[in-house]
Amino acid sequence: MLTANLPLAHEGNFRRTHGGPHVVLVDKVGLLNGVKFPLLHFEDVTKKEDVENGLTEFWLETRGAIKAWSRNKLWESAESLVRMRRRCRTFSRIIHASDTEERLAPTYSSLDKDRISDGIMAAVEAYMTWAPEAAKKDGGCLPHAISPARPAKGPCSVGAPSV
Repeated sequence: MLTANLPLAHEGNFRRTHGGPHVVLVDKVGLLNGVKFPLLHFEDVTKKEDVENGLTEFWLETRGAIKAWSRNKLWESAESLVRMRRRCRTFSRIIHASDTEERLAPTYSSLDKDRISDGIMAAVEAYMTWAPEAAKKDGGCLPHAISPARPAKGPCSVGAPSV
């Protein structure tokens, strides 16, 4: 079985549609004559704003997960848990954590109430471990309620001197 893709592009962006070896099937104007495509590396670029939003939105998801869990709406709670896990994975990726899979394993939960509870706790513990370092590395700000209790340097407590 042969696996291939068929990139289509206009003259202005054709170098961004493919990377690596290729076979030209149709090129009526000769645009691709002698063109070599370097291998593309699609890195997951995380912006400072994405990190800052994630630092706060994690807690909104946590609130939603707990609220749904307490009302026995386990599907809804599990869906919030998935979003919590995604945010934690972002923080883990930023700091290159080596224990991501192990730490987040309980967040892959069945619809059992105790398992969802364990998953929520695991996500919160992962956040508390990774988010401060990710915020510091990416220049984001932790929500004030969980920032270290020490004087802030500007509007964000993340650059504050260690005690």
